[in-house]
Amino acid sequence: MYVDDYFPILSQKDKNTTGNRVYFSEPSLNEIWLQILEKAYAKYEGGYSNILNGDIVSEIGFFTGAVSHKFNVKELPEELSWRWMLSATNNSAIVISGFNDHEDKKDSKSKKMGHYTYTVLSCAEFYEDGEIIQIIKMKNPSGDFKWLGNYSSKSANWTEELKKFCDYENSFNEVGVFFLDYEEFCTQFDFFVVAYVN
Repeated sequence: MYVDDYFPILSQKDKNTTGNRVYFSEPSLNEIWLQILEKAYAKYEGGYSNILNGDIVSEIGFFTGAVSHKFNVKELPEELSWRWMLSATNNSAIVISGFNDHEDKKDSKSKKMGHYTYTVLSCAEFYEDGEIIQIIKMKNPSGDFKWLGNYSSKSANWTEELKKFCDYENSFNEVGVFFLDYEEFCTQFDFFVVAYVN
């Protein structure tokens, strides 16, 4: 497949913009590799209009060749979907999560969840006082909001033992990284996708 380095832009004539900028993906540095990859995928799908809302399973397959499966958390028993996610992260699979609608998802426990897909970095079960905490470490790709719910950096739920277990200090030093338990994950997100890459 061949692509050029011409990209659609929003011009200054558009009342919602303050200047010319790339219409689709817009990296923060002086790089164009992301737009080139996006353009290649748009060409594969028959045009930019065909990738506006995205199809994460198809996109992962295109870029990695991975076999992927989408789990709708609202349609599965919570314990079953947790086992799938836990098994996937423990077996080095790519796990990402997101929303079925394409509007910004707002929540009282964060400034704005956005409409992004989020990376699930790891999952674990922590046993404390006879209870199991199903903890998930996630990353917001844009880093533009701060999670304020359970297991946020200021949450009272953190014990010294759990902090050590989750490498608390190093984790929260990384931009966009946050933790939540699986019960809250199911209220915040609609699905997760598991992709197995050889």
